[in-house]
Amino acid sequence: MTVFNYHSPLWYLLISVMVLYSCQSHNEQPCDDHFIKGNNFFLTCDFNKAMEEFTLAIREDKKNANALLGMGNIYMIRGEYTNAEVYFNKALQVNPKLMMALYSRSQIYSFKGNNKEAFDDLTKMLEIVPDFELGYFLRGTQNSILGKYEEAIADFTRYLAHHPDVGSAYYLRGMSKLQHGDRTGAIDDFTRVLEIENDDLNAYYMRGLLYGEKYDSQSAINDFSHAITLASDSVFKRSLVLLRGRYKYGLGQKESGCADFSVARQMGDTTAQGYLDTYCASQSQKTKPSSKMK
Repeated sequence: MTVFNYHSPLWYLLISVMVLYSCQSHNEQPCDDHFIKGNNFFLTCDFNKAMEEFTLAIREDKKNANALLGMGNIYMIRGEYTNAEVYFNKALQVNPKLMMALYSRSQIYSFKGNNKEAFDDLTKMLEIVPDFELGYFLRGTQNSILGKYEEAIADFTRYLAHHPDVGSAYYLRGMSKLQHGDRTGAIDDFTRVLEIENDDLNAYYMRGLLYGEKYDSQSAINDFSHAITLASDSVFKRSLVLLRGRYKYGLGQKESGCADFSVARQMGDTTAQGYLDTYCASQSQKTKPSSKMK
């Protein structure tokens, strides 16, 4: 599945433009000339000139929240998160309800692993702009990390009500449901992911595991087979082959299961030989592991 990186500089630029272009963001400050010029440079990605104009605006008024936000935006896009956080803090000292500064600072906190702080900023932001749907997706992620799975499910559900074709949201909600003990709901969400994009390795893998837990071994085998064709990491792929072999053998498909054990051994899985010795005596002495296998 292709998942848009909501932490990428490109996404940050896009969401920044949405707010800066209108010169609002629940900010009662007027747009001064230097900010307007800086914003125009920002929109054309001329960040050096934008920074010059924002600096002039701040020099004229140290409490210019718009310009402070603009400076933070530029540092954020450049990946200079410490400097960006400084400016977002300053902007929020001037205007605690500056929605974009709360959003941006939450992302910095997320990068740093300060998930509680990220959650707090996103919650404050959603109190100000409850219709900013991306905020529910991001807060759901933080809730999940914090172990607040029921709250995470609610946030992802709110987001999906308006964006029903975003596979990543179903996947994350499915993982939260799994952690919350709702395995059937998790299977449903992983299935929805695969209805949207049928090449999602993780969804096949997770659904396969859950099918296995429900003793639906053939469905598990089918999902692991899809996952094997999609896996590019050789270590993960050989683990999938071994896992599929176990379910095949359990269904009485001894020859096919033993063939998987043999392939896994040739791919370098050190546990596969034990399965061959225990369950597949005729296979255990066949081809030794080949370094050419991928």
